[in-house]
Amino acid sequence: MIKRKLTALGILFCLFSSSVVFAQADRGAGVKATGEKRLALVIGNGAYQHTSPLPNPTNDSNDMAATLKTLGFEVIEGTNQTKLQMENLIRQFGNRLRDTKGVGLVFYAGHGIQADGANYLIPVDADIKEEDEVANFSINLSFLLGKINSAGNGFNIIILDACRNNPFARSWRNYRDIGEKGGLAKVDAPTGTLIAYATKPGATASDGEGKNGLYTSVLLKQMRVKNVDVTKMLQNVRAEVLKLSGNKQVPFDESSLVGDFYFAGRTTTANNDSVNNNTAPNETPIVAKDSAAVEREAWSYIKDSADPQDFRSFLTDFPNGANAGNAKIKLEQAVWDAVKNSGDKGKLQGYLNEFPSGVNAPLAKIRIRQLDVATTTNPNNSTSTTPTNPNLTSGAITVGMSVTNSLGMKLMGVPAGSFQMGDSSNGPIHTVTLSQGFYMGRTEVTQAQWVAVMGSNPSYFKNCDNCPVEQVSWDDVQEFIRKLNAKGEGVYRLPTEAEWEYAARAGTTGDFAGNLDSMAWYSANAGNKTHEVATKQANAWGLYDMHGNVWEWVQDWYGSYPSGSATNPTGATSGSDRVNRGGGWSDDAGLARSAFRYHYTPSIRYYDLGFRVVRN
Repeated sequence: MIKRKLTALGILFCLFSSSVVFAQADRGAGVKATGEKRLALVIGNGAYQHTSPLPNPTNDSNDMAATLKTLGFEVIEGTNQTKLQMENLIRQFGNRLRDTKGVGLVFYAGHGIQADGANYLIPVDADIKEEDEVANFSINLSFLLGKINSAGNGFNIIILDACRNNPFARSWRNYRDIGEKGGLAKVDAPTGTLIAYATKPGATASDGEGKNGLYTSVLLKQMRVKNVDVTKMLQNVRAEVLKLSGNKQVPFDESSLVGDFYFAGRTTTANNDSVNNNTAPNETPIVAKDSAAVEREAWSYIKDSADPQDFRSFLTDFPNGANAGNAKIKLEQAVWDAVKNSGDKGKLQGYLNEFPSGVNAPLAKIRIRQLDVATTTNPNNSTSTTPTNPNLTSGAITVGMSVTNSLGMKLMGVPAGSFQMGDSSNGPIHTVTLSQGFYMGRTEVTQAQWVAVMGSNPSYFKNCDNCPVEQVSWDDVQEFIRKLNAKGEGVYRLPTEAEWEYAARAGTTGDFAGNLDSMAWYSANAGNKTHEVATKQANAWGLYDMHGNVWEWVQDWYGSYPSGSATNPTGATSGSDRVNRGGGWSDDAGLARSAFRYHYTPSIRYYDLGFRVVRN
């Protein structure tokens, strides 16, 4: 039986070398606070040609190069480098470092992979179909470190902001086996060397909300602080990243430095004691307002507001600020206060879509039930929620019903009912009852439909209007749904995990709702790409591509199933990952089973991750 490792370690790779050993006879003599020669190699790869691009590395490298120049470094730099270009830059850096014998610094931002015990930096032209091809298309980290070793200088700093996902591994034949391996190895820094990573071994780093990755944005700020040795500076970076990431990202470094190094220099008194500024004796130092002070001031402006948009704007500007948690609480309450006395079911459901696990969610469900009762007992009541679309009915939803909206999305009726959820590998198997029917997208949301709502196409397999949109995160999907609901054609949302599996089974009890090859695009027949929706056979309820083509986000947080029966379950109340279902074009048949579940962080994007919507 095929099993996919349900942890991020199966797909997330950081560069922690365990195989490079140096002779360090001349190293470790120490570095003076000022006056040493400084040379840096800065590379940022983001515009990958054969996989999805990374938004931050080129910004990170450009800003790092500019900062290092102000700090006295001679900088050799390159962005979006091919393999040949990277090799040439590394040779140039090694030769120049050998001549200067000063401080050497390497900064790399982009993809990095550990494969077959070695570690690699990934050029933008890499097209890696299988794991055994990595060495042919990538830069072995030992090549870079060997050039540094040959230079024979006494002090080196290597900074790797490369702890992102491996975009190639999902199509490798042994991809699932990779996920079963233990944590990645960390390097024992050779004497006179410091190696810093964006996060600890076996973890992934955040790309951040702005133009820079979280780690690099903090690093750029801390490097400019005077009178702080590099070791203490990295401790400050670690503390700030921990705070901003809610303790999810832990920067890591290995050091065998002998001596001190100050990026921004060191000022001293007559007694050679460090001081905290470099101003003239009678000059009043000007201190810039730091980001924490700005965040505190912004919070003071809006903390007593009743307008949800104030809190949304605050969270956009300060997503990891000290008051972000308070802002989320205030936002949910403000939205609830705005709709709680409404007679509009759509507004109440809109609250539930945005805050499915909110503290006021039980109250919203009660109000919706009250409105349902009022509509049933008084058909002429002005709060009637009977749809104006002639294809929809206010009665029970049955198989064969459908509704089509102005975007051309056709949604099929899924009746209320009970089924056995889960299987022997995704259990425990338990009885689930869905007390109300719903309408589910006949197909995954297409590229044309996404563009009609969002205005641009994020897909890797572009120029195929009727192919499923992909490379969309769970967070992206929420914004799509918000804009779709603003059209006023009904209340749309993602299906719950239970609703998705129930609809995929369509009354069947086996692994698939019919013959797999007739119903699914998967690794054996997809030809390494997505395909137009509805070109395979539909299941018994008229739903296409529930097996294969692209993985589909659902609403639920990932968590354990209940041990007993459940009615209208909505999954875990919180978590770090959201569930996706159905398998994709690059996956084996076993992952396309009706019961198979997988999960990712809500912000991740892949070229086989899409979705479909439901409508109440």
